[in-house]
This record gives sequence, structure tokens and C-alpha cells, in this order.
Amino acid sequence: MKKVVTVQDISCVGKCSCTAALPILSCCGMETVLLPTALLSAHTDGFGENTFLDLTSEMKRIASHWKSIGISFDCIYSGYLGSCEQTEFISDFIDAFKKDGGLTVIDPVMGDGGRLYKYFENDFISDMRALCGKADIITPNITEACMLADIPFCENYSEGLINDIFLALYALGAKNIVITGIKFDADTIGYAYTEGNGAIGIIKEPFHHNVRFAGTGDVFTSALVGMAMRGNGFAQSVRASAEFTEKCIDITDDKTKPFYYGLNFEECLDFLTSNK
Repeated sequence: MKKVVTVQDISCVGKCSCTAALPILSCCGMETVLLPTALLSAHTDGFGENTFLDLTSEMKRIASHWKSIGISFDCIYSGYLGSCEQTEFISDFIDAFKKDGGLTVIDPVMGDGGRLYKYFENDFISDMRALCGKADIITPNITEACMLADIPFCENYSEGLINDIFLALYALGAKNIVITGIKFDADTIGYAYTEGNGAIGIIKEPFHHNVRFAGTGDVFTSALVGMAMRGNGFAQSVRASAEFTEKCIDITDDKTKPFYYGLNFEECLDFLTSNK
């Protein structure tokens, strides 16, 4: 069984970060280990003033213990990192704990809607650029991709502008790229990703009632990691993960609870167990 460590915050309420990653990776057949970056009473979008406990010092203690017992990982999957210190720590963690031939996946969680998330300053972007240079796969949303590429954010994107963003991300050292949450026009949203022949693949999905469900990127990237660790090609993994995420959105869109609770991915996990 392949062993994946997911580096995520623990948001106690709201289905995102590790509460999405752990069940999704398990359904993909991965032994999943958690390295927690922060503890929050709820995630930061919609639940009011959440609590926040930085776990940087504990991350270092955990890594020291793991090193003493010889743990290593087939995949290191990094999501929310709360500070520049954590990005630097994870860069060293990759060197110390990834098996030869293992996979590094970086979801550079920084912002959305053209803005940085609270708690972050602009210097975090440059540190994340350096970390993405060590990745086999990066999965920024369009806001994060523009920040990493140093290209101004806008609402809708031509394929020419997307190509410019990809060229800038390649220059960081990223090998395989998928950009999520791209608005192509008023009615569609979707993904751009690297095809095996160097071309850019595009996946367009219906834009659901102008609602962006919290945790969608976490659901997508976790499924992508699981699919890739099964040995699927990158483009195939992207397409399957996009299909899974769209199923989750379709089911959630019929419910009445607020968007910030996240996707009802639990109702779609059979897609992952059957799609091998």
C-alpha cells in the first residue's frame, strides 16, 4: 500500500483541508498520514471569527520523531501552510522524507477571488514560488496561479493568457500543472492542465448559480493525488478528478445548506472506489 502524507490544517467545521483529504485518499487505496499545520475551530470563509492555533513548533517535533523511527513517504502532498516558516520547513521535509522516485504535490493555498487570504502577506508568495519549484504537480486556483506567475488577476481568461501563465509557472520549475477555478465565460468554469505532448488541455464545466463551494480545490487535489498514486497518467488523473469534483458539486447544489459548509463529497466516494 502506498503511503501519502498530507500537510494540511485541521479545520474542525467545514469540509476542507484534511477533513476532505483523509477520506478521499483512503478511498483511493492510500495509507494516509497527517502532518497538521494549524488547528482552526472552522475554516475562514463564512463561519465568523474562527479560532486559530499555529502548529509550526509541533510540526518540527512530529518530523523529528518520524525521522527517529525511519518513516518515509511515496507521496508528499502539501496544502494549507500558514507562514513563510512553514514553507521553508516543508521544503526541507520533502528532502528528508520523500522516497526515491516519490511524488511531490503542492497545492499553493494562498487566496481566491483575486486576493490573498487573511493572515498572509506578500512575501508569502515568493516563498511559495520556491516551494512550487520542487513539485512534480502543482494545483493552484486561478488567483494563486496569477500570484505565482506575477500576472494581474482578471475575471475571464483567454487561452492565450492561460498559456502565458503556464509559461511563467514552468519557469518556477513546476513539472505538471493544473489550474482550477478558471472562468472562461459567464456560464462555464473549469480547469487548464498540461497534456503529455506539451499542449494545454481545457476542461469546462457549468458555472453553478454563481456559487463557489468552499473546499472544492481540496476535494479536487486530493482526488488527483489518489488517482496519480494509482499509476494513472497525469492528464487521465486530472480528467477523472474533475469528473469526481463535478459530481460532488452537482449533489451539493441540490441541498439547502450554506455554500461555506463545503461539498457533500461523502455521497460520491463510491466513484473513487470503483474508478480504478
